[in-house]
Amino acid sequence: MNFLEKLQALEEPEKRWWIVLISGFSMVIVVYLWLGYFSAFVVAPSGAAAQTASAESSAGLSLVDGLRSGVAVVYRGFTDKVAALRAILKTPRDYTITPQE
Repeated sequence: MNFLEKLQALEEPEKRWWIVLISGFSMVIVVYLWLGYFSAFVVAPSGAAAQTASAESSAGLSLVDGLRSGVAVVYRGFTDKVAALRAILKTPRDYTITPQE
């Protein structure tokens, strides 16, 4: 018997235990890969960018201001995508049907 057949033959509480165990293991792997992805592609600011970031942090941006600017960026991106989709849907469509010979 392979693993899946053994798993199907188990009682319900044991099946639930295996589901929790396998799901937890899968989540740990996904989080590990996700953190590895970010550490590979996200770099720390250096030079002028670091000075600008420190000047902004010392200027006292509050949490609300940060959230407000973040929501504004997401909203602007969303409305741009909706406008682009609307433009695609409004373009005239010309179909040419040619019979096969």
